[in-house]
Amino acid sequence: MYAQIAIMKINVNQTFVYAIPDELRSVIKVGHRVYVSLGTRMVVGYVVALSETLDEEIKKNHKILSIIDIVEEEPLLEPADIKLANLIADYYAAPIGKVLDMFLPPSMKLRNKDIIEVLQPDGNWFTEKGRITKKEFEKRFKSKRRALQILRSLQNTGNIKISTQFSVPRLKKIVLKRVHLIVSLKDAMNYMERVKGYKKQKQLIETLLAHDSIYLAGRYKRLLPAATSLEKKGIVKITSEEIEETQLPLIYSEKRAKIILNEEQRRAVKKISACFAKDKKGAVMIEGVTGSGKTEVYFEVMEMILKVGKSVLFLVPEIGLTVQMLARIKNRFPEYRIGVYHSTLTPHEKFREWLYARQGKTKILVGTRSAVFLGIKGLSMIVMDEGQDTSYYQGDQNPYYDAFRVASWKCKTHNVNLLLGSATPAVEDYYEFLADDRITHLHSRPLSTRLPDVEIVDMRKEKGVMISKRVYEGIDETLNDDKQCVIFLNRKGFARYVICRDCGYVPGCPNCGISLTYYRKNRFLQCNYCGYIESVPKQCPHCGGMNISISGYGTERVEMELNRAFPDRVIVRADSDTIKDHRDFEKVMEGMRDKHIEILVGTQMIAKGIDFPNIGLVSILDADSMLNIPDFHSQERTFQLIDQVSGRGGRSDISSKVLIQTYTPDSPIIKFALNHDYDGFFHWEIEQRQRLHYPPFSTLIQIVWELEDPTLCNSVAEGVADELKGKKEVILGPSDPFIPKKEGKFRKQILIKTNDVKESLKKLDIAMNDVYKKFPFDMKGAKIRVSPKVII
Repeated sequence: MYAQIAIMKINVNQTFVYAIPDELRSVIKVGHRVYVSLGTRMVVGYVVALSETLDEEIKKNHKILSIIDIVEEEPLLEPADIKLANLIADYYAAPIGKVLDMFLPPSMKLRNKDIIEVLQPDGNWFTEKGRITKKEFEKRFKSKRRALQILRSLQNTGNIKISTQFSVPRLKKIVLKRVHLIVSLKDAMNYMERVKGYKKQKQLIETLLAHDSIYLAGRYKRLLPAATSLEKKGIVKITSEEIEETQLPLIYSEKRAKIILNEEQRRAVKKISACFAKDKKGAVMIEGVTGSGKTEVYFEVMEMILKVGKSVLFLVPEIGLTVQMLARIKNRFPEYRIGVYHSTLTPHEKFREWLYARQGKTKILVGTRSAVFLGIKGLSMIVMDEGQDTSYYQGDQNPYYDAFRVASWKCKTHNVNLLLGSATPAVEDYYEFLADDRITHLHSRPLSTRLPDVEIVDMRKEKGVMISKRVYEGIDETLNDDKQCVIFLNRKGFARYVICRDCGYVPGCPNCGISLTYYRKNRFLQCNYCGYIESVPKQCPHCGGMNISISGYGTERVEMELNRAFPDRVIVRADSDTIKDHRDFEKVMEGMRDKHIEILVGTQMIAKGIDFPNIGLVSILDADSMLNIPDFHSQERTFQLIDQVSGRGGRSDISSKVLIQTYTPDSPIIKFALNHDYDGFFHWEIEQRQRLHYPPFSTLIQIVWELEDPTLCNSVAEGVADELKGKKEVILGPSDPFIPKKEGKFRKQILIKTNDVKESLKKLDIAMNDVYKKFPFDMKGAKIRVSPKVII
């Protein structure tokens, strides 16, 4: 008997054949992790297939080694997981072992131990104990192989039973004080009228009137003395609660009444239910304007699934979005354990969430793209919110994959449904769902809310300013009405670059070749790609001139300018420099919810998920910034970003306004976004894609070489492109990518437009091997990205 083994953590897209020893024949299954020899090392691999026989030619030409042992007694992966992993590896040209690694949390090997339980005592030294660990058993023998042979023999004769015991790590638990209002609204209001001074007591009561109870943590810590005083007066009650770190949010919470669906939402639920009943592996898209109530539709469908004991995976594109979505889900489904899984969790936390999902303890798992791989007991549906978001695409490390495509495949391999939601769906996805009539639309907002008024600010009429007079006026008007402002700029830092006004010299990164961004707080220049840092030159190193100045602007400078203009207002910046993990974002959400933050300045992380009724103004400072990026997605991304950011306003019955600063007010993209006209944009964009044979009318494959020698890099790219030209595929390049140099290596790319990914990857593999043979050293290949969501 033989097994195909995918080796963990190696960069090879192939499996290896191993013989199964007699003692493991009745034990080993597809999905098991096993110990095998590879060269001189003992490594861990996954069993991806089993067979009774082996081709005689392979036996003749290869030495077939045997599997040493299984790692765990029970397979950690299901056969369906292996099918999904093979689809991913084949389509994305990814190493199968690395793909399978993504299905498990990190440090799995340290989280379990095998227990030997004696079923028929026979007087041996270990049978008298009744139970021992496998490790203890192995220590009694000089040879591990001999120990395992004896162990399997005893197992096969029924003398012992071996089971894997998972060691659940003890997570840090936090004890928080929670304060509850225990008097009526009338009594609370009377108390505030009677007392003079005691500002913190009044603040606490006002907060409790809005939220019933709060944790005395974060910025509420300072209210503990006030809470203690009010407890003595019988107005509040303080309790202590022990909370696991994984059970986020620790502080941020929301209290919302269950919303009664409107007619449009009810029709959406009915269509989704009908589609899912007809096809247990099917997918449906909800396309609806921002604020149209897509989340309530999700919840309604989720409730049906949870009532019959099934589970739901709820995907969000970014860590920050888990905060508010988790709070809303907990508010709606308090009776279920809700897990969370994303990259900033510790290995212990990830393991805990993986185990609880596997055991069926978690009924709703909220996570970012990596959560799509987790095995969830009783999984019935995957919800994918903001399905168009590029954060669902992993393009910075191999395996490169799109979580939407993986989720679509998981529907087929695991018999689950997919519910995809977006106000601005990706053009390729919308085209596919439209063709199959698998879209339900939400064209309107609830009756009490309406889309905000949108106004274009023509920056051609301004004199090179960062923030126009109209935006300053809008902020002032909004603050005077006790409403909040959101200011969006998709560029962090203080200034885009530093320039010598005498000769035009701009300090650049020696590793990446891009201009360095100036950060005023730390007084240094930094590369936003590799992190290289240098001090700001006092004198130009090129011409010796002293006329050094900053040019352009980022969120840090916008924050400074607004603090200058509105010194008495609370202004907070949210970008990757200030938000390091979900806890930082939680504080921002809390500040917005409680109206403590008056002006929020941020990058793309505030474009989605911010859902607060008191936002009176949204301003986009540089609507043109993405239009000029050399990527065929740039028009689509610009439309999506403007529409999404604009949608942060108009979330209640109060009036709100959106001000868009642009140098291209006549651009059709700006106009479509201005009117929230996705249908018009889609038909305009799809016509151009078809004319240029871009996706969805082809599939794009990007190949990028990164080498220290620029001449060699160009020669290799040209050689592979020449080998491919003249075939069915359309070859673009070689050319410089958007980032021509990164981390000290020069970059060249070619793009392939194809209608047969599998065949094109075969041709590419042959072409690369033929070209690499011409060089007198080992080439490490290239980065191959199939259907890249971002071309950089």
